[in-house]
Amino acid sequence: MKTAFIKAKTTHTGVFSSTCTSQPDPNCAVKGNIRDGEKIYHLPTCKNYNQVEIQQAFGDEWFCSEQEALQAGFRKVERCE
Repeated sequence: MKTAFIKAKTTHTGVFSSTCTSQPDPNCAVKGNIRDGEKIYHLPTCKNYNQVEIQQAFGDEWFCSEQEALQAGFRKVERCE
């Protein structure tokens, strides 16, 4: 299972394909990330923003505003000013 996960991630297939990770609207740059049941959003100005991967198959979402992320139950990541 781990091997399949790594292969899919490195080859950008399956849940790692552009269908599941692409930003639907270039104006919607707020990343909503769910990890270990915790909903956290990241702004483009947040540290590590570029390392955050949106995996829609796992419930991650793109938002067009902070307000939209908050309404969906996400909180701002702590390392963000």
